[in-house]
Amino acid sequence: MLKLFLINFVLMSTIYAKKVNIGYDTSLLEKFTKTDLKVATDVMLTKLLTSINYEGEFSYYDDIKKMHKDLENAKLDYVSLNPLNLIKYFDLTKLEPSFSEGAKDINNLYLVVLVNAKSNIKSYKDFKNKKIFINLRDPVSKMYIDYHYLKANGNLDIYYKNSSSSQNSILKLFFNKADITIVRYKNYTTAIELNPQIAKKVLLFEKTTFRNTQIGMFRKNLDPQIKKMFSKQAYLLDKTVQGRQILDIYKTDKLEETNMKDLRNIKIFYENFIQLKQKINK
Repeated sequence: MLKLFLINFVLMSTIYAKKVNIGYDTSLLEKFTKTDLKVATDVMLTKLLTSINYEGEFSYYDDIKKMHKDLENAKLDYVSLNPLNLIKYFDLTKLEPSFSEGAKDINNLYLVVLVNAKSNIKSYKDFKNKKIFINLRDPVSKMYIDYHYLKANGNLDIYYKNSSSSQNSILKLFFNKADITIVRYKNYTTAIELNPQIAKKVLLFEKTTFRNTQIGMFRKNLDPQIKKMFSKQAYLLDKTVQGRQILDIYKTDKLEETNMKDLRNIKIFYENFIQLKQKINK
């Protein structure tokens, strides 16, 4: 998620000679503090840019409600945040799609639920009393497991352990220290490429119906020319040598228009989860 922010910074740096206000959701970050973000950005710009011809202001938000308030007051022109935070706190009618992380193989961006082959898990009922390693800061991943567990077992008595990375989660299953995780499909296939034995011990249980990527959105009444220039530059990024170098640094194939279908699917899933909780708690 840091990578979309940094790529945004490069794009803004090469396009604008006017002030653009960017809001970035840092509430999910574990390894990078706000200071780390600024340092990383400075290093990248030194390497990739010969000059900066714009004035930009970046704001970092751990408090999504504060980000929402600033957007409502037109203090932000562009926001980048987790899709569930976007759905829960923002009015989508006041926003327009910008761009998000893309991939040559779209399957790589979907979440997959993985299980330890020795855990003998056949259904979500079997998740009961199992060790589940996930990034607890990622609300979409947690919501997905919560929903299916609640639907199958009638409660949310889940044994979660926080994981520092997708790779760590997969290895926990591989070495029989955990039963279940949820990661991006790309993380799973990459792990298998590095160690083919993982495919025998860590099994794909289910794939989600939506992608889980950091979402970029414009303020609706932002100058159309800015939106047009920004988006055009983003979609051409993988077509130039320098652009591909930027994308390669952050292991991203390309940038593409924010997929509103995915966002709607996550919204429907979230609403179904809320309804299920209300029904069970009656």
